[in-house]
Amino acid sequence: GGAPQEVQLSYPDDLPLVNVDRRRAGQVVANLLSNASKFSPPTTPITVSAVETDSYVTVHVRDQGQGISTDRLPRLFKKFSQVHEDQGQKLAGSGLGLAISKGIVEAHGGNIWAESSGESRGTTFSFTLPIAPQIPASHTAETARRDQHMGRITRAGERARILAVDDDPQVLRYLQRSFEEAGYYVVTTGDPSQAIGLV
Repeated sequence: GGAPQEVQLSYPDDLPLVNVDRRRAGQVVANLLSNASKFSPPTTPITVSAVETDSYVTVHVRDQGQGISTDRLPRLFKKFSQVHEDQGQKLAGSGLGLAISKGIVEAHGGNIWAESSGESRGTTFSFTLPIAPQIPASHTAETARRDQHMGRITRAGERARILAVDDDPQVLRYLQRSFEEAGYYVVTTGDPSQAIGLV
């Protein structure tokens, strides 16, 4: 019940294009919005803004919620981290969403981080994505599509391959399911020493 939480958007009209898998970038934003909504009062808005910084676009998701103490910030993006407790009840769930978001952003060549002034002062999650290179007018439409495919299907019937390495079987299953749903062919291993051989 109740009204949905207000989300305020702010970005310049001339924001440059970025090279991303649209579905995965959307998953990152959805994870950050879900996290912000979970830990902020429903009467306070969540602000999503985007700005150009150097060769990146930086996205900020700000909430006016409980905030996070400085000593807990480094643990946020580790799988299964718990950063909030309320009368002994853990509120953050598995923390897997933030760990997955970190993996997606870094796979695109960006960074993700969180900032907070402390308890009860809200939190800002930010991530960067590289700006797409300008395509010369001399490029044909086919060449442009090939430049921007970001490792997706390159020939009819061929699926792009992804290697997932993690020591936790549950995380590997989650990654495999998520990427297969997105149309990728996934190879997984729990043994880092096998990664080079698999590549």
